[in-house]
Amino acid sequence: MDNTPLNKELIADTSLWGLYIRIDENNLDVMLYNPVEDNSLIYRRIQLDGSDKESYLKSLENAVYDNPLLLNDFSRTCVLIENKYFLLVPECVTDSDLQEKLFAEAHTDYDGQDSEIIADEVLPLHALMLMSVDRKLLGFIRRAFVNPRIYNHQTPLLRYFADRRRHGNNAKMFVHLRRENADIIVYDNDGLRLANTYSFVAVDDIIYYILAVRQEMGLDAATDELLISGEPELRRQISEKLKKFITFVMPVIFPGVMFRAGKNALSVPFDLIVIPLCE
Repeated sequence: MDNTPLNKELIADTSLWGLYIRIDENNLDVMLYNPVEDNSLIYRRIQLDGSDKESYLKSLENAVYDNPLLLNDFSRTCVLIENKYFLLVPECVTDSDLQEKLFAEAHTDYDGQDSEIIADEVLPLHALMLMSVDRKLLGFIRRAFVNPRIYNHQTPLLRYFADRRRHGNNAKMFVHLRRENADIIVYDNDGLRLANTYSFVAVDDIIYYILAVRQEMGLDAATDELLISGEPELRRQISEKLKKFITFVMPVIFPGVMFRAGKNALSVPFDLIVIPLCE
C-alpha cells in the first residue's frame, strides 16, 4: 500500500472531490474520490496507537496533520466511526433528553460523562442512528475537518443493503466481516428486523452467532439468503462452513460503479466504499 503523505499539491481543486474517512481503534482509513473522473480514487490506511486513550487521540491527530491535504475544503467530508455503542430509534425521536434516556437503557454501561450522543438519519428506514462518541474525539473531528458528516459504521451498510434486499421476496441476512467483529443485518419484506455488531475470536464463534440469529429470526435455511462482505479470507472460511447449513450463501457483489474509481477501490473497507453510493 502507498504510504506517501497526502500533501495539498496532490489535488489541484478539492471542491470536486469527496473525502471519506473511517476511524476504528486500530486504524485511520482515508479515501479520496472524484465521481466524475475515472481511476481517481486515492486510499491510505494509517495505523493508530491504541495503547491508551490519550495516545490514541494523539496518534489520530498526528495522522491527520501529517497529511495536510485532509484539512482542505472538499465537496463533502464524511467521517465513519466504528463504534459498538449505537441504537436505532424511529425518526420522530428527536428530543435529546429522550435519546439520552433510551440510549442509557439500551447500554447499561454507558454513563455519558465523557461522551456525546450524536444522531444521523438512516433514510430508507425512517430511523435515526444514535451513537455515543468520546467528546475529545468528536471535538477534534469537528475542528480538523470542514463540515464533516459523522456516521456510525453501520449507517452506510444499512442504507446500502436496504436497497439490495428488495431483489426477491425472501428474507436476507447480510454479514459484514472485520477483524474480530462482524455486523449482522437482517431484512425481510416488512423492513429491518435486526442490526447488531458481534465480537468474535475464532471463526466458529461468528458462525455460531450467524446460525443463532437465523434461528431466532425464523429464517429458512433453504430459501432465505445469506450475503457476506468484508475481509476476503474470513469470508472464504465462513462461507465454506456455512454452506453445510444454508442453501444460499453468497458474497455481496462489489458495486460496479466503484470499479471505475480505480483498482485501489478493492482495498477500501466495504462500509467506506459504499458511502458515496448511499449519501
